[in-house]
Amino acid sequence: MITAISAAAGVQAQFHPRPYERWDPWVGLGFGWRGYWADVGDGTYGLQGFDLVRLRVGVAYRLSARFAVGPVIGATVTDFLSREPAGATGYQSGDDKKLSTFVFAGFNGRFSL
Repeated sequence: MITAISAAAGVQAQFHPRPYERWDPWVGLGFGWRGYWADVGDGTYGLQGFDLVRLRVGVAYRLSARFAVGPVIGATVTDFLSREPAGATGYQSGDDKKLSTFVFAGFNGRFSL
């Protein structure tokens, strides 16, 4: 069985057409860094690169003026620039220059200060 972990950090701008309503649909567009590590049996295979585009769509249900929750779906287009093969001691330039896609769905919580 292969176990994989992915982590990401970046910047996103969101558009809220109904920001003060109980149901607040939104769309987000951003970019950032991504790391991906998979246990392939003989060690961990790692990748690092950039999410060139992050697109997220969701609906926030306002529980109060400062707190909202709701479903979110999204996708990224990622360019992995370096890789660490299983058993290696450091990252090296990636040979494979194909773009990767990550798709996800989840539940989002948001609070305002």
